[in-house]
Amino acid sequence: MRMGGRWTMQAAEAHEKELSRIDAGGAARARFELAALDALDTAGAWLVMRTAHRQQTLGTVDEQAAALGSDARLAIGDARQLMAELGVTARALSATGEAVNEVIAENREPIADFTQDGLYEFSSMIDEIRILVTSLTRIAEQLEADPSGYLLGGSQQGFEAE
Repeated sequence: MRMGGRWTMQAAEAHEKELSRIDAGGAARARFELAALDALDTAGAWLVMRTAHRQQTLGTVDEQAAALGSDARLAIGDARQLMAELGVTARALSATGEAVNEVIAENREPIADFTQDGLYEFSSMIDEIRILVTSLTRIAEQLEADPSGYLLGGSQQGFEAE
């Protein structure tokens, strides 16, 4: 496969679409000719490396990289490092997903209990708190309006001695 033009971040989407259509026709190896490249950055090198890895042709990409010089080797080295880091990230993400699934499995019964009973009880508690706040507001308003009347039970005449 001959690759030419600019293999940079700006052109990555277009190259990605083209590369996804590649069919090696069952060949065990494919050859990538990179000599016609005008520009190659890390993103472009990553696309080439990923495609080469899919076709199991990393050896021929290395040969072509040697022909291109040190810039291409550095870019392909960066792409290899990026692919390794992506692999580590994918494994970590997979482990995290498995841990989340375990937590959900372990707590399936308590979560079901909460949604069936606890959530209803929580809603009832909220309703009761609203009623309590309304009553306390009414008491506070009455206390502010007539403190002695509220505390002593209305406006009484005081004590008369005989």
